[in-house]
Amino acid sequence: EIYIVGDIVNIQEDKEIQVLCKNIYDLRKYYRLTQKEMAVKLGIGVGSLRMLEHGRIPERMTCDTIFKISIEFKIPVKALFYPLHLTESITGEEK
Repeated sequence: EIYIVGDIVNIQEDKEIQVLCKNIYDLRKYYRLTQKEMAVKLGIGVGSLRMLEHGRIPERMTCDTIFKISIEFKIPVKALFYPLHLTESITGEEK
């Protein structure tokens, strides 16, 4: 179920989107980045990052953000939609 609230698209029932949002939060914490540092790496505002970390997709977000996550953290795009096990090596490289 997708519904729009103001300028936010809220996709509460879409499991893959919720997993993506949790992965974004987990990656930020794993690499010990502040919200500001993560937002800069992804080319988005801190407010948009906060929305993502709370499972809400900002209306103006594009696929570019997902590609930036993939490139920045060397994780295949497809893998971002499945739970990441960050205690293990997710990229085959050391952190």
